[in-house]
Amino acid sequence: MQLTVAIHVERKHTCVFEFSLVNCSSAPTTPLLFATLFSQLRLSGTTSQIAFAPSTVPNSPRRRVEFSADALRDNLRRLTAVGSRSLVIDLRCDAYGYGASWVRAAAELEGCDRFLTDDNPLEPIPPTTGELFGLSIGRPVATLIGEIVAVKSITSGESVSYGYTWTAQRTTQLALVSLGYADGVPRSGSNVASAQIGGASVPVVGRIAMDQLVLDVTNCSVVVGDNALFWSHPDEIAVWAGSATRDPLSLVAGLSWRVEREWIAE
Repeated sequence: MQLTVAIHVERKHTCVFEFSLVNCSSAPTTPLLFATLFSQLRLSGTTSQIAFAPSTVPNSPRRRVEFSADALRDNLRRLTAVGSRSLVIDLRCDAYGYGASWVRAAAELEGCDRFLTDDNPLEPIPPTTGELFGLSIGRPVATLIGEIVAVKSITSGESVSYGYTWTAQRTTQLALVSLGYADGVPRSGSNVASAQIGGASVPVVGRIAMDQLVLDVTNCSVVVGDNALFWSHPDEIAVWAGSATRDPLSLVAGLSWRVEREWIAE
């Protein structure tokens, strides 16, 4: 699989809805079978917590992924109840971006003692790995959070983002969110995927840009500074991953360095 590295220069934040960016479409990848299909950067030291580098961009909008310790514990308990002796915990690629040391510590507390590390790069990914992180069933462990940096109303017939791939059919309230494909959000989720705001599902409209994306928030109340939540439900995860022809495990693994990581206990 070809690894594409996006180089981004952070500039003073400006809230706009018009984009003049090149159209970069997501290239499909082959089905995920082995951990080696991920970036070599993540294969060079699982326990070094590459994915947990803190944000180095001051005064930038919120771009954060929160990992729920309680969700991971619940998923582990469900899986170990089914068959603890056969459960293998895959810690390769920094546990696919979830943080190998965190995942290992939680698994050991639940009695797990079988682990795959970067010393076993060619071993197939255990079939329970997606369930461990709540990607198919169970509770999603990771929630990607973007800050709403602008809210704007448009009228019927107006279009959104680069290429004008989405046009409003009625007066529409839009929210600009501080996440884009430079953060690792799949561009192919444009016009098909969704997010959560205040418990309501809101669609992504228009083409996802490098640093920002737009949500249709007509049916919910939002203000600048609110959070938009991504990948917080298995159905949403399936749409985001499916739109890019990618395994759901690659979503968190593919988040960029400027997305802050934090483990939280509810």
